[in-house]
Amino acid sequence: MARKLFVTVWLVFLLVLLSLTALACGGGGEEEEQATPPPGGSPGATAAATQQTGPKYGGTLNYATNTNILTLDPHTERDFATQPVLCRLYSSLLRLKYDSLVESPGKMEIVGDLAKSWEQTDPTTYVFHLYEGVRFANLPPVNGRELTSEDVKYSFERMKSPSPLIVLRSAFESIASIETPDKYTVVFKFNSPNAPFISNVAYPWATIMPKELVDEGQTTKKAIGSGPFIVTKFEHSEGVKLEKNPDYFKKDAQGNQLPYLDAVDWAVVPDSATRLAAFRSGKLDVLEVAANEIDPLKKSNPDVVLGEYFVPWFDELPMDCNKPPFNDVRVRQAVKFASDYSEYVKTLYGSRGRQVGPVGGLVDWSLPDSELQQHGYNPEKAKALLAEAGYAGGLKVTATIVTGSTWPVVMQDQLRRVGIDVKLDELTLVEWMVRVYSTKSDFQISAQPHYGYADPDGFLYTFFHSKGAENNTHYSNPQVDALLDEQRSTLDVAKRKEIVNEIQRILLDESPVVWLDTAYHQTALQKYVRGWYPDFLLVQNPGNIEEMWLDK
Repeated sequence: MARKLFVTVWLVFLLVLLSLTALACGGGGEEEEQATPPPGGSPGATAAATQQTGPKYGGTLNYATNTNILTLDPHTERDFATQPVLCRLYSSLLRLKYDSLVESPGKMEIVGDLAKSWEQTDPTTYVFHLYEGVRFANLPPVNGRELTSEDVKYSFERMKSPSPLIVLRSAFESIASIETPDKYTVVFKFNSPNAPFISNVAYPWATIMPKELVDEGQTTKKAIGSGPFIVTKFEHSEGVKLEKNPDYFKKDAQGNQLPYLDAVDWAVVPDSATRLAAFRSGKLDVLEVAANEIDPLKKSNPDVVLGEYFVPWFDELPMDCNKPPFNDVRVRQAVKFASDYSEYVKTLYGSRGRQVGPVGGLVDWSLPDSELQQHGYNPEKAKALLAEAGYAGGLKVTATIVTGSTWPVVMQDQLRRVGIDVKLDELTLVEWMVRVYSTKSDFQISAQPHYGYADPDGFLYTFFHSKGAENNTHYSNPQVDALLDEQRSTLDVAKRKEIVNEIQRILLDESPVVWLDTAYHQTALQKYVRGWYPDFLLVQNPGNIEEMWLDK
């Protein structure tokens, strides 16, 4: 993935020039180009070929996910497979720029989306300047009106509201005030510094919604945003049909209107064999593939283009710290020492992976591997801890999982080896989200992938602060609460890292969650798909569809 794709001096010069332009938009407030230019075709295609043939307009991109699309409200929908759809319908102030040449999942650049520039004027004040003339989709009751600073204020007030339904409540609840001195300027003020604020603003959930839609009470069934696509069909179990927004405000570096595609057919196909067969026959253009599917796919489709990328999201085993037996830290530690992350990587992905801690794949913020390994696989220690906790004769627990999951293959076997008998309680995704993935959770242990963040606060505060909006393990430690508050208000990066490391050490020891692995993932592309970048933070998505095009 990291190999150079550029083959001419002119293209190298062009890449450097565009990179310098993009860097100028950082917190210093310089104006950003309207959109990141698409890369040199799909992986395996040269930039020169792209320059000669495209981009081309038109066509429908066909993609399939294995999970139902749940709702259309980006501020309340927690499902990791639904959010990739929603952030193509709505715009945000900032966004994370992904690059198919980036090796590390921790290296993501924050660039402007609705904001053409921004600056931090003092430790507690942030000012954003919006593009003028941006319009919501021309659908009732919003009817294509201009997006202004009042919409930004309204959306952030909604996102920081105390409602338990709001996903990013913990991220924005400390905003003291939001001011709108004119139609295109928004000022955020805090009572104390907030180190993760800019990263949180760039998170895919932090989208700008029109008040009229919320007042209408149709946010879960209808979407009206200013993003590159409009949803024209929505069925939970069938998927969505997206069509290009003719009034989208962004253009590429050459001044061409985005998006290039006419439509995206985002289908729900639960069976992996059916999805693979559809890709082989050309019915799908993009497909996320398992490692054991790659070689057979290359044989049947020798022209397939493969993109491989590392992700910051990871796999984990959460436990309810309030209820027996997992209210005993020794039992949670036993689960930790019974879990071999490398076996998960081999069974679930068949590819390379690495052990992770509480901040997932954010390598710049993670503890050293030597420290993580101290909390790794040690079955004898697990047995000793269970005996010490009074379970020398064995322990029976129930794992609440999503039906059809491959997790039991590994989890049941590993925990059985140390004397923990796991009964499976399989639920639909919607049922699982209610039972496990909410602050009103009712489960013993579960197994799940965890989506990624660009800042460690996302992994830590919202899930492990006693008042965190997504603290489904009911973990509570006053010392951790104080440290989580302190790291938020620490702007010095080195000092903040020391605090984040201390938090990670406590969490690893007390083990409300067993953090397992992050791995390389693969996306298969038909040979005519161009402009693909991986979307690191979001699970189950076709890539950056606003900049992709079909060379056919």
